[in-house]
Amino acid sequence: MGRADDGGSSRTRAVLIDPATMTVLWANEAALGAAAAGVFAGAPVDEAVPMAAELGIVDAVARVAASGEPHYARADLIPTRRGSMVLAISLDRLPDGHVLVLMENAWQHAGRRAPGSAGRPRTS
Repeated sequence: MGRADDGGSSRTRAVLIDPATMTVLWANEAALGAAAAGVFAGAPVDEAVPMAAELGIVDAVARVAASGEPHYARADLIPTRRGSMVLAISLDRLPDGHVLVLMENAWQHAGRRAPGSAGRPRTS
C-alpha cells in the first residue's frame, strides 16, 4: 500500500527468504531499489537485510522458520534529542515455509526521557 505523495510505491522493503539456503527468493521493487544494494535473487540474507549481523537476522530467520513464531527487531539508526530514525524489521513464516522479511525506516518521536539520557543536559 503506497502513500498518496509517492506515486503509489511502497517504502516498505519486502524480501522472501528460503530458510534452507538463507538466500533471497524474491524482493519487491522498494528492496531492489534500496541504497543497500545486494538485494537480488540468490543473495545471502545477511547482504539483503540492513544490519543483519547486528540484529541477529540470520538466526531469527532460522527460528521463525522452525517455530512459526514471528520475530521483530528494531535499531536506532540516527538518534537525536527529538527522536530517531529507526529501522523496523519483522519476520513471518509463510504457509510454504519461506520467511517474509519486511523492513521500514521510520521516524520515531522521542518520548519524555530521563535527564541526561540523550543529548546535552539542560541547565536551569
